Amino acid sequence: MEQVIYVTGFEAFPGLDQNPAAPIVEAMNGTIVGPFRIVGEVVSSSFTAAAEEVQEAIKEHKPIFVLHLSTTLLDTVLRLESWAINEMSASTPDSEGFQPYNEAIDDEEEIHATYETDAPIDDIIAGIREQGVPARVSRNAGRFIENSLYYRTLDHLAGIRKNRPKALLIHLPLPGLRPFGDLDEPPWDMEQLALATHATMKAIAACYAP
Repeated sequence: MEQVIYVTGFEAFPGLDQNPAAPIVEAMNGTIVGPFRIVGEVVSSSFTAAAEEVQEAIKEHKPIFVLHLSTTLLDTVLRLESWAINEMSASTPDSEGFQPYNEAIDDEEEIHATYETDAPIDDIIAGIREQGVPARVSRNAGRFIENSLYYRTLDHLAGIRKNRPKALLIHLPLPGLRPFGDLDEPPWDMEQLALATHATMKAIAACYAP
């Protein structure tokens, strides 16, 4: 049976022309990394719709791993998020006009509670760095749509008893930023971000290849 790694990026957030993760994900769709087929999907920039789309795709494709990609202004290297936080806050409305502030994603859990991934994050980041891509582990996934999606994905996967996939959120730096703010380093561009994402996929595949 063919095994799948499922990768998502967001459509442009309201007020922006493009989310850099979207074309990277679209280009990866249908490619092969190691023994795995990549299913790439651009999901809605909506707190609610994105989670629904992802859960439907997990049901359809039964992936071995779920990777969410987004972007951040807060870092200049790849940022692997070790947990999601049970809070939604947004400075602008999402694509459906929803603009939460300090609201719980899951009302049955304490707000600000964390949901930690059980993906092999240490092995993945080691594999990324071995390919020359700068990356670090983060414990702050933010409070926007990508954090909410990550939280809901981890919660959804926890209910799968057999062959449960792992999940991870990675924030990519925005084009134009320089790794570590080092003026001697060339700035990130879309080609370099795509190569860094491919290195990430190879690192993930290496953790699960037979």
